[in-house]
Amino acid sequence: MSTATRVVSVYNLTPQLAPPGDGKSIGSIIDIGTRQRFVEQAAHLLPSVVSTQRIAPDEYCGQLGALFSEVLLIVLQTVRGDTLILIEATAAPSTSTAQLRDYLTFMDASRDHITIGDQRLTERIADVLDVPSSASISVGYFHELVFAGGALADEILAQPTLATATLVVDRELRGPANHPSIFDTRTPEVLNLPGEAVTVHSRRVTVTAGWDRSVQDALTLVVLMVIGAFGVMRRSRDRAFRALKFQAAADTPSIAEARSVLARLAEELSEVQLDLSFGVEAYIDSVLLPGGRMQGYRHSLHDVVGIDAALVNTTRMVDRLVTVIQARSAVLDAAEQEARERRDRILSVLLGVGSTIAVPATLLLAFFSVNSSDVDDQASILDLSRYWPAYALAWIPFLTLLTVAMFLRNRVRTRMPAQTPWVTTGGGPGRTSRTPSGRGTRNGWG
Repeated sequence: MSTATRVVSVYNLTPQLAPPGDGKSIGSIIDIGTRQRFVEQAAHLLPSVVSTQRIAPDEYCGQLGALFSEVLLIVLQTVRGDTLILIEATAAPSTSTAQLRDYLTFMDASRDHITIGDQRLTERIADVLDVPSSASISVGYFHELVFAGGALADEILAQPTLATATLVVDRELRGPANHPSIFDTRTPEVLNLPGEAVTVHSRRVTVTAGWDRSVQDALTLVVLMVIGAFGVMRRSRDRAFRALKFQAAADTPSIAEARSVLARLAEELSEVQLDLSFGVEAYIDSVLLPGGRMQGYRHSLHDVVGIDAALVNTTRMVDRLVTVIQARSAVLDAAEQEARERRDRILSVLLGVGSTIAVPATLLLAFFSVNSSDVDDQASILDLSRYWPAYALAWIPFLTLLTVAMFLRNRVRTRMPAQTPWVTTGGGPGRTSRTPSGRGTRNGWG
């Protein structure tokens, strides 16, 4: 067990960035002991280390830096481009429990005012990642871990409620008469050994004493994955809403433009689904990192933060949006089909009219072009008093055919398909049941 107390604060950075190119394996900063092989094997799926910087305590957070003997800033990125910030501060021997509590509160409530020298933390990270300084850690979930050492660890092991009373419970959760409320705190059984080790956590803070560095790193890794998962879910919801808002505001006077907008919306949702798969689902179970202590802490932390319910709700939102896209795509398909049918009908009508006009005219021209005594080369072909029988023979068959076709077309009606009447089965003797023929029978009695 370490003689020094370490405080680890974990944040997620917004917005999403490009996936890292050549980051180091997370195994370079995390060592979970005998199960380290799982970290190495899953390194391509776990966050990678982009930057590690040692910060001089006198440059860290103004006067708060005097509480610590060493400060380490670590920047990580997931395979989907989500950035995680880990600040590890080692408390000086003179740091009191009350000062640690004030520091925990500051790191939560005033995270936008964390400074390194004359720069804000986000500005320093923007320089490291070469991104716009608009990056922020002000929104989203975060967590702090206090790995007690030395005298603080001895006090917590002797009086486990000390961790809950002074460090874990948020001040706004305190009950009447300023007594801390232990509601919404957890003590994972697998991480609590009477007299040997204590672990207590809430949604915001985890305090542990008596465990070696490998267990502490395992808890840190679980927190990193939870923070990353929450950041992905928050971004996924925002991304899906903005995509839907873009679709609603888009001016789509044509079917082609409407389909283009839907295609873009579908592409956005595909990215959201990939985010949920590789940024959330891959991180919230024990497939990548099995282990009894890690699993016990993971279940306990997931329960208090409600990550499983959040994933279900986020997935349901995305699924419903996919359903909306499919429904609107079906409407566009129907509109396109109707347009094609209208074009086909217009073409058919034009061809029919053309045939109706062309065929009789062809017959008449053929008649007048023959060398016969029935055709007087001195008379006009428009002389109906002389050639009316030829005109009648040329037009009457086609007019008759057209009349019969219109008559048969008007007889066609759209009919509802035949339906079988509802059959209601009685719940006991004496109740009437409707049969397909509509007659009543006495159920159970003939």
